[in-house]
Amino acid sequence: ETKEIINKVKVNYEKHYDLKISCDVIDKLVELTNKYIYMQKNPDKSLDVLDSVCAKISCQCLENDSANNLELQNIISEKESCVKNNDYDNAMILYEREKMFTKKIKRKNCSNKRITQDDILDIISQKCNIPNQKEKKDLLSSFKERLKKRVIAQDNVINIVVKTLKNKFISSNHPISFIFNGSSGVG
Repeated sequence: ETKEIINKVKVNYEKHYDLKISCDVIDKLVELTNKYIYMQKNPDKSLDVLDSVCAKISCQCLENDSANNLELQNIISEKESCVKNNDYDNAMILYEREKMFTKKIKRKNCSNKRITQDDILDIISQKCNIPNQKEKKDLLSSFKERLKKRVIAQDNVINIVVKTLKNKFISSNHPISFIFNGSSGVG
């Protein structure tokens, strides 16, 4: 039901942000929002994430063109000075120029830009404070070094633990537990 609703409004998002949204992305979007976002109901939470992803990509497209951005900034500052001087007619003309120029930059930089599943994962990880795959790998690489500083003369065990964590932590979302045993007093 949520997928049907998003497929219906997808056209509006594509037109507004000048992006392409595939059905696979919508399936992943609904799956991930159901899995990680509990405080909202569908389709609201899925549409919220979709809007955030589209806005993020749209802003990235605008940031990529520094020469045109400089000209856009000149138009905006000129418009603001007209407003300060109560010259609203010229301010309105500059506002329309700003809108057209922004659309031109978006079309130039974002033509045929597609939303990917990674874009959705990034936004959900930001909203829910969940580490993404890259952060997980970084966490594991520093974890081995931190363990070696605290656990003395157990390099073999540390390597086994880190290897197991890498295999499980990155590929699955199931909890992992270890039982360490040894003689009393070893910690």
